[in-house]
Order: sequence, then structure tokens, then C-alpha cells
Amino acid sequence: MQQDLLLKISALEIENKDNAERLQDEIQRKEEEIDSLRKESEKHEQQLDSLEKQVCQLHSVLEEKEQLIVQYKEREKKLEDQITEV
Repeated sequence: MQQDLLLKISALEIENKDNAERLQDEIQRKEEEIDSLRKESEKHEQQLDSLEKQVCQLHSVLEEKEQLIVQYKEREKKLEDQITEV
């Protein structure tokens, strides 16, 4: 009877050790996965920042273009007015 209990305890200790090792392995895999996802997230944030800067630059270029078009039309009108006066 005591021999059976000692064998059961020994078997449970081995099973417990195996479970602990398996859980430790899983924890390490999850930590590596988290690290990988964190790096990927940082990369996406950098790409997003870059795209936002490009959008701002494009807005600036468009505004400048619109201003140049307005200036051109004003000059064109002035020239037409001068030609009409002559």
C-alpha cells in the first residue's frame, strides 16, 4: 500500500515536472511571438508616420500649385486687360 502511494507520488512528480517544462516552453514561445508582433507593430507605426509626412507634403505642394494657378490667372487677366486697352 505504501509502495503504491510512493509510486503514485513519484509518477505525479514526474508528470508535474513535464507539465512545468511544457508550460515554460510555451511561455518562451509566446514571449518570442509577442516580441515579433511588437517589432512588426513598431515597423507599421514608422510606415504610418512616413505616410502621414508624405500626405502633409502633398497637401503643401497642392496648396502651392493652387496659389500659382491663381497668380497665373490674375496675370493672364491683367495682360488681357492691357491688350484690350491698347
